[in-house]
Amino acid sequence: ALTPMGWGIEAVLWVAETVSGWPGAVALISPMPLAALCAAALGGLWICLWRGRVRWFGLPVFLAGLAGPAISTPPDILVGDDGRLVAVRDRSGAVYLSPGRGQRFEREMWLRYLGASESAGWPAPGAGPAGPLSCDGAGCIVRLDGRSLSLASGLEAVTADCARTDAMIVLVRAPRRLCGPEKVLFSTFHLWRDGGHAIRVDRAGFEIESVRERRGDRPWSRLSERKRQYLRTSPTSRP
Repeated sequence: ALTPMGWGIEAVLWVAETVSGWPGAVALISPMPLAALCAAALGGLWICLWRGRVRWFGLPVFLAGLAGPAISTPPDILVGDDGRLVAVRDRSGAVYLSPGRGQRFEREMWLRYLGASESAGWPAPGAGPAGPLSCDGAGCIVRLDGRSLSLASGLEAVTADCARTDAMIVLVRAPRRLCGPEKVLFSTFHLWRDGGHAIRVDRAGFEIESVRERRGDRPWSRLSERKRQYLRTSPTSRP
């Protein structure tokens, strides 16, 4: 009986390989929001559990859930928990990943999350702008929807960009006196404390969400005792 079973498995694999090779067989879309996922699950359960015509009342809910990725917008900027990996998504959908050879898994997951198959070229220092990005040796400036945001990786950028940009992301340990807290969205301290950050940009301003804020303070993801001790002794410290 295992021989004909093997024929069936081979047929399934052949169909999968053939279809996956067709043009447009794979499409990257935005992640499904939690509300859309719940709607699709509830609508599907309603269709499966009820009998008769009333079951089809769940179809609009199910379809509305499936439409979630089409109306959701991924973040414009992602910053990793150590500040070394940064992703910028422009309005055309192109994703720019900061250069580097490490963090291969995170890079692949970020590209999928942002709905891109590959990274666009991050501009070299002094090489001119690429999409919304322009960089020099001390950092980069992102321009989206009439807003400017500095990704400061050097002390020179913290000083120079504080006055000429709308907001700052400080990816280097810098004294607070170099740029006031009203301009700094977050710094290395916030990355250390709260993990990676996501930023959405529009004409009204900047919307920020951290990993810790999204995940919550759960028993298996609480701050380490070393971090808690540091925050207790220096609650307002900003390296």
